[in-house]
Amino acid sequence: MQIPFGYLNDKLGSKFVLIISLSIITVASIIFGSATTLITLIAARFFAGIGHAGYPTSSARTVTDTYPMEKRTWAQSILISTSGIASIIGPLLIPVVIGAFGWRGAVFCIAFLFVLALILVIWKLPNTHKEKKTK
Repeated sequence: MQIPFGYLNDKLGSKFVLIISLSIITVASIIFGSATTLITLIAARFFAGIGHAGYPTSSARTVTDTYPMEKRTWAQSILISTSGIASIIGPLLIPVVIGAFGWRGAVFCIAFLFVLALILVIWKLPNTHKEKKTK
């Protein structure tokens, strides 16, 4: 799915693709937390995976479009390091959240974080997409 999302980045802009990706992930997380059947769990996870595919290409494109050349490497390193940081914090924090709220509550907490990320993208991220002019 990264190839279609990369195409959409070029055609519609990285901010739009980030909004779509985060929206898909958020809805899929809410469905996952509300699921009562195995099929619903699998389908929600499948759609969350689709949503996650749009993140890497649009994030890299956003760094290229919004940062000057001399700061791009720094910005890209921050972006890439978030996965490593999350892989350290997540396993330490999620068991505590599951203990306090159950697995469904933990999923809804994650969905809430996606909503916050979506709001920040809509509010703070500049729209740098430029339409190609046709002759």
